Amino acid sequence: IFTLDSKKHMTVITANGDAGILYGIFHFLRMMQTHQAISNVHITSTPKIQNRILDHWDNLNRTVERGYAGASIWNWHLLPGYIDKRYIDYARANASIGINGTVLTNVNANALVLTKDYLLKVKALADVFRNYNIKVYLTARFSAPIDIGGLKTADPL
Repeated sequence: IFTLDSKKHMTVITANGDAGILYGIFHFLRMMQTHQAISNVHITSTPKIQNRILDHWDNLNRTVERGYAGASIWNWHLLPGYIDKRYIDYARANASIGINGTVLTNVNANALVLTKDYLLKVKALADVFRNYNIKVYLTARFSAPIDIGGLKTADPL
């Protein structure tokens, strides 16, 4: 939630938290870039949908199940030590349109993404995205308790 008030030569963007300020600034920049009037404006924005999430269908080997062509943006082999500048661009671009969450992995994700080594990689991405109010989500492969937990069954009961 943010409020944008503009009178004469002053614009004030207010919100209850950092995320609202971020979205308010992006809204103001969008108004300027699209040549909308920015004087004598009063806008209060309250999102109707709380969780605005992009769902990637990306695999740990950088292939993509659905959607677009080419390799996944997530270069798991270089994380956590190398943070590609595209991750920052990705976060900024998504925040600019109100996206506040991303699912990094395919619905049938490799269970390895839930291991300590990969969770450190996920944390590196989450640390970048957090600055833009984007939460990171992972999918849990149904067979993960067997694949990485050594259990005999994946049945939750």
